[in-house]
Amino acid sequence: MIFSISILKTKFSGQVFTLLTLTFVFLCYVNCKSGFTGTTGNVVNHCATDTSTNSSIVITKNGPVQGTVNSTSLAFLGIPYAKPPVGNLRWKPPESLECSEVTLNATSFESACIQKSPSGVVSGSEDCLRLNLWKPLNGESSKAVMVFIHGGGNMTGSPSEDNSGIKLYDGQMLAERGDVIVITLNYRLNIFGYFMYSELEQESSNGVSGNYGILDQIAALKWIKDNVAAFGGDPSRVLLFGESGGATDVCGLLASPLAAGLFSSAIIQSGSCLGKTKSAVESWSQAFIASTSCSSSVNKLDCLRGLSETDIVSAMNSTVTEGGIIQTPAGPTVDGYVLPQMPNVAFAEGSHNKVPVIIGVNADETALPLFNVPTLTAGEYVVAINLLFGTTVGAQVLSRYPSANFLSPRLAYIAMTTDSQFVCPARQSALALDQGQTQPVYRYLYTHLMSGSAFFLGAAHGLELFYVFQTMSRLPSYTPSTGDLALEEHVLGYWTQMAKTGSPNGLGSPIWPEFSSVNDDYLNLRDSPVGGLGVLTSHCDFWDTL
Repeated sequence: MIFSISILKTKFSGQVFTLLTLTFVFLCYVNCKSGFTGTTGNVVNHCATDTSTNSSIVITKNGPVQGTVNSTSLAFLGIPYAKPPVGNLRWKPPESLECSEVTLNATSFESACIQKSPSGVVSGSEDCLRLNLWKPLNGESSKAVMVFIHGGGNMTGSPSEDNSGIKLYDGQMLAERGDVIVITLNYRLNIFGYFMYSELEQESSNGVSGNYGILDQIAALKWIKDNVAAFGGDPSRVLLFGESGGATDVCGLLASPLAAGLFSSAIIQSGSCLGKTKSAVESWSQAFIASTSCSSSVNKLDCLRGLSETDIVSAMNSTVTEGGIIQTPAGPTVDGYVLPQMPNVAFAEGSHNKVPVIIGVNADETALPLFNVPTLTAGEYVVAINLLFGTTVGAQVLSRYPSANFLSPRLAYIAMTTDSQFVCPARQSALALDQGQTQPVYRYLYTHLMSGSAFFLGAAHGLELFYVFQTMSRLPSYTPSTGDLALEEHVLGYWTQMAKTGSPNGLGSPIWPEFSSVNDDYLNLRDSPVGGLGVLTSHCDFWDTL
């Protein structure tokens, strides 16, 4: 066993030193080999005792990890929470790690989960099931925990991705300013994360396949529950929050019985709680098989597991959005086990994990270039709507969103696609949650506009993340306005209070009203937040009829 002998020599000498050293080695042997559980501080520990005076080393149940000291926080990057899902573990639920006596150097981001961008750029690795953790050096002794699931439609993305010249999900500033522990994590994406196949169901003890990305997130939450106390966190106060595809996953985790007890509150930022049907994901999976060299193999599963990462990636569909319409085929799938039913159905029936929830969207979601909304003439706008909905329903949509009511036909299209895919589905989920639980639900509409050239994006998809992660001052070539900084402060209070108390209220910002199905209460999230009643109510009533 590797251990810091020099430290022990300064404390002991002679026979006592020898005896204690041998005892320690024996205990570690028993713990590692037989599964005996000892404790160190507040964390269950299988293979090491913390005798180091180095504050940047923390002992987890899988062994010691060493982080990096920032200004007033510690960062632990790239900590594995499950075995690498490679070889025979490809398309299997994540497996628990074995203990290690060697100190893990957790000082840099590790690889993203393997993916292909919509433009065809390949990055990442299958060996990716790791998380990142930031903890303040001072403040509350047992801190609330904020666990973030990144976006990308369950097709792309990672906690370490760059956006606008910064690492968008860097948790340092949020942890330091909010006095919370912040955790981000990788999870399997695209066909690696959601492949469904009959041969996989046959080898599964639960008779299911797919949802591996969701199972990864559950494994990470279990690791956090077991280990976060060692980092100074409170495992009874864990906020689960995500944006876009990550918000969709939060919906799935709220509805999954396998995630029960793993978080105490949740925030759903610009994501759908509709879920995927098994038949749709199976069709997508069959199309993937047909695109590989294994399509004519007798034993397709063995063949597929034998393919290289490159071969699989080349056969993957990488479409996330097209013409303003979300196209991603991957995500939480109703399989009868991980996800027994669609999240909204579970919410309404009260069969979900009942916790306080914030749910909201941005006012101009599809204005983000990611959605590829083209510039349209008035005539082209009419043609586009009729192609999407057919002429009968298209006429109703055009009556509801006439291009003459907007500054341009493109803005009319952005409003239509934002309302139908984000604003109104969020109301459906808020209504379902309000029906199925007594825990409070809070709704928001983010309407804040940035200055300069960013103004033309409107309140686009994902822009609230700069305020959530407190990175406004890090944006290159952008000087935050007084309004930007005010909103950043409000969001810090709302989000961290939700983690600490289960309510966003309590730190001097305007009161966030609790949602009710009668009033459709919400918070207009801007530089001076204000409560209101009803978000595009008549428009959402219209979409509900369709």
